[in-house]
This record gives sequence, structure tokens and C-alpha cells, in this order.
Amino acid sequence: MPRVTAAVHVPECAGEPVVTEPHLIHRWEWHDPADLPRLTRPLFTPSAQVIDTVRPGLLTGLPPVHRYVLAAPPPSA
Repeated sequence: MPRVTAAVHVPECAGEPVVTEPHLIHRWEWHDPADLPRLTRPLFTPSAQVIDTVRPGLLTGLPPVHRYVLAAPPPSA
């Protein structure tokens, strides 16, 4: 069964994320991207793949994935 994972960039956050569909997800957590490689629990694989798309090399050991390019990458700063 084909699956699609989408993501949203949240440049700033406040408060605590709330689980509104407990039958589908156990928890939400905010993390600084630089801290992700040091988390003690693995990320949900599709979420890790999305992070790898926008921050290549931050996470290691991910399984291969097929990606469709939907837009040009942002210009380098």
C-alpha cells in the first residue's frame, strides 16, 4: 500500500503539544533539531525521513526511501 508522509516546518513553538487522536498516536514532543541524533528513543521512521529531506545527514542509519521532488530546494544562506 503506497503511503505519503507530509511535514510542516514550525520555526517557533510555545506550550506543550497535545495528542488529540490517542487511538492513533501516543505522544507529541518538541525537540531542537540539533538534539535529534542524541534522543534515547527512535523517531517514527517516516518523520525521520522527512527530517532527512530538509536536514540531510543529521540522522544516520535510516532505511532507503523513495522521494518525489516537489519543489526546488531553498537557496543556500
